[in-house]
This record gives sequence, structure tokens and C-alpha cells, in this order.
Amino acid sequence: MLECFCAAEGFGGVQQQTCCRVAGSTSRLPAVVKTLASGKGPPVVLTGWVAALLALRRGSQRRDRAPRGRQPFSSHSSSCLPRVTLVKLALARAAVDSLDAPALAVAPSNVERVRAVLQFAGPALAACLADPAMGLVDAWCLGQSASTLELAALGPNLTVFNFITYSCFFLSAITTLKVTSAISENDADTAERNLCGSLLVAACLGGLMAVILVTKPLAVLAATGARWDLCTLGSSYMQVRGLAAPAVLIALVLNSGLLAQKDTTTPFKAIALSIVFNVIGDIVLIRVFNLGLLGTAIATTAGVWLSVVCTVCLGYGPHRRVRIRWRPPRGEFWSSFCSAAAPLMLFSATTSFGWAVFQASATTLDVLSCAAHQAVWAVWCVLTMVTYPLSQAAQVFLTEDLSLRRGRRSALRLVRLILGLALTWGCALALICGALLTVVPSALVRDAQLWPLMQAIAPHACMSLVLAGSVQVLEGVMMAIGDTRCLAAAQLCSTVVMACFLRIAMKRGSGIADLWPAVTLFYGVRALMHTLRLSV
Repeated sequence: MLECFCAAEGFGGVQQQTCCRVAGSTSRLPAVVKTLASGKGPPVVLTGWVAALLALRRGSQRRDRAPRGRQPFSSHSSSCLPRVTLVKLALARAAVDSLDAPALAVAPSNVERVRAVLQFAGPALAACLADPAMGLVDAWCLGQSASTLELAALGPNLTVFNFITYSCFFLSAITTLKVTSAISENDADTAERNLCGSLLVAACLGGLMAVILVTKPLAVLAATGARWDLCTLGSSYMQVRGLAAPAVLIALVLNSGLLAQKDTTTPFKAIALSIVFNVIGDIVLIRVFNLGLLGTAIATTAGVWLSVVCTVCLGYGPHRRVRIRWRPPRGEFWSSFCSAAAPLMLFSATTSFGWAVFQASATTLDVLSCAAHQAVWAVWCVLTMVTYPLSQAAQVFLTEDLSLRRGRRSALRLVRLILGLALTWGCALALICGALLTVVPSALVRDAQLWPLMQAIAPHACMSLVLAGSVQVLEGVMMAIGDTRCLAAAQLCSTVVMACFLRIAMKRGSGIADLWPAVTLFYGVRALMHTLRLSV
């Protein structure tokens, strides 16, 4: 029988020498294979009956064809298998893996999985909340210290900046996937080149957007469909905050590169510092210097650039494995970047278009409705992004599982665990949102005329929060497995459905509370399509 088998195989850049010894009769083979596959014996390439039987078959054929007096393969020799047999064994292992045979890399337990995901998602929350938190701080400071008209004028501005952020989220997804893949292969040079390529794209896009926002603020705000008095009042805010457009996209790529390395504390420190700076700046510039809407723009712009500086200093210093050094991306990077970016750009663009249509519909209403919507929208955006780190965790950990070839069952178990966390978080966030809008709306705005409108919006905002986390995780899974075309198609369908609903509601002369069911519908369509796709 098979006595000796030696081969070398690399996992993540590490060469593993694999040897095993099987002797005795065929009846002893199941116990031996089970022991080896469980990981209690030495690391092996044999993963099941198919590989073992191929080895026995090859040995018997060589023994039958061998010249007299020569035994190249026998049950009592210690010869290594020939290369042809090694190739067959490797192919047999791939076949066994596809049938959910015992995986080579031992998958962590459910408790270890949950702990790892929570340790990743907790600090990573800061990176996701950066831009929404800035908008919430601005809305809160204006709602407490400025006029209702200035709070309403913030609405079309945040429509534009949310459009920019969501449109460029493809940079975050591509950076996370490419850097994660390079790090799993212990290739820091490729990781740095991929990061530099994404930073170059982010800087160019951000610079172009800054030029447009600074030079044509009224035209951009008018494109949202907002009232002209709100556009003229908010134009100064857009010109100042437009200077932060390059910093927003650069920070998005930098944080994604750190999250791909499972470094979540650095983005947390940098963004926490920028948010504290923004709060202090808003309070001083609004209450002390009475700058109102312009003061919030100055504080937000300075806070975003401060976040970029802190991220570079703390996360990409000389002591870090992946650093920011100018390494021109190779030609294959741009070809793979464009092929991956096309469906993700469609996904991001349709997402941005959907939210832009929703925001534009709200800003065409009266001042009170627009102000109430803006207060709820600022809170809702922050709560929605609380579950987005779970989507990033699905991208990072599932990509790692696929790279280590832990098997399909391990991947499915990971997806179920993260979906369970997303649903739990979604229900908790819905309760927080409902309590904030219905019980203590005065914590957001001091104008009592806005409170009934905010309470009417609350049920629809809570329902959408329950769905948002699960949809984000499903989208992360689709990105990890590379099914970006179906991801973009689902997003396009949900955007069309949402736009049609809003058009019908606006023709009927509906109020702000009647527009918010479109958000629940937006997530519901995507949840249904993603579930059907992944269940196939």
C-alpha cells in the first residue's frame, strides 16, 4: 500500500512540507485519512478517498509495467511518488474540496468567528461614520443654535455631498478586496502598488469635484430641485466644504487599506479626533462668532483634512508593513481595476442617484417639512452606517476564507453569523431611532413645529433600519465572491422602483411622511434579489 508521500505546497506565501506514511491493509485507510484530515497528524495534502485511491492506482500501474528485478512502488518501499502522481493528487484534492470534503485550513469556531468580527467591526465603525457624523454634528449645532431656515438650507448641501460619498464607494470596495488579497499572499509590494493606484484615482476624482463645487455652487444646488432661497443661502457652505472633497475620498481609500490589514484602531483614533475637533469648531464658530451655516462648513472641512493627516501619520508610518510610497501601478493593475470598477461604479452611481432623487423630492416641500426631514435624515444616515462595518467584515473575512480554502461550509457558516449580527444590530438601531424621534425630538431640534412631522416619519425610518444591515452584509458577500454584475443589477432595479414610487407620491401631493416608505422599498427590493441570487 501507500507508504510515503512528500510534496510542498504554499499557503499565503509560506511553504509547507507535507509527508505522511500509511502502511497495512486497505481496511486501515479510513482511520488514517480521518486522523490526517483532522489535523492531529502532520500537515498533509491528501484530503480524502479520491487522492488515496489515485495514489494506489498509480502505484499498481507502475508495478505492473516495471522491468524484472525493479519495484519502483511497493507497500514495503519508502520511495516518493513521481511528479505525475503528485499532479493527479493535487487535482483530486481540488475535486474533493469542491464536494465539501474536509478543508485544509481548520476553520475557527463560531465563538471565535463572532469575537473576530466584533473586534473588527467595533473600531471600524469610526471609518464608516466619518462623513455621516460630520453631517449629524452640523445638523445638531444648527438645530440648537441657528435658525430653522439655515437647517433647511443644509438639506440640499448634504444631498450633494452624500451623492459624492456614495458614488465613490467603489474605491473603498476595490481597495479592500485588492489589499486583502495581496496581504493574504504575503505580498506587501503588490499591496502598496494597489493602494497607490487607488489613492491616485481618489485624488484626481476629489480634485475634479472640488473645482466644480467651488466654482459652480448655485448650479449644483439648483440641480437638486431645492427651493431657490435655500440654494442661495447654502451656496457659501458648499464652496467651503467643497475644498474637503479630495480629503474625503483620500480618507476613504486610506481607511479601506487599513481595514484590509485588520487595523481598525488607527481609523478610529483619527476620525474620533476629527469629530471632536468638528464639534468644538461648530460650537465656537456658531455661538461665539455667529457664522451660522458658514461656520459649520469651516469646522467640517478642517476636521476632514485633520483626519487625513492623522491617518497617514498613525497608519502608514515607517514602522508599518504597508506604507505610502510612490510605486507606480503596473499595467495589470489598471486592467483589473477597470474590470472590477465598472460594475461597482454602476452600483455606486445607482445608489447615489436613488438617494439624490429621494433628497430632491424632500427638498421641494415647504420649509418645515424640509427641516424636519433633514433632522431625521442626519440621524438615520449615522444609524445606517453603524452596520456597514459588518459588510466590510464580510468582504475581508470571506475573502480570507476563500484564499485559505477552508471550504464552502465554513464560508456559509461565516455568512450566517454576520447576517445574524446585522439583523440584531438593525433591530436595536430601530428601537434607538424610534425612541429618539418620538420621545425626545427636542434633543435634535428646538422648534416644536417640527416634532409632529418627525414623529410621523419615525415608523418608516425604523423599518428601513431593520433591513439596512442585512442588505449591506449581502452586498459585502456579493463583492467578496466577485458577483458584482448581479450586485449592480439589483441596485439598478431597486433605484428604478424607488424613483417610480417617489414620482407617484409627488404627483399625489404627499407630505414628507408619505415619501419615507420609498426607503423601505429601496432596501426591500435589494434584500429579495440578493437572497434569491445567493440561494441559487
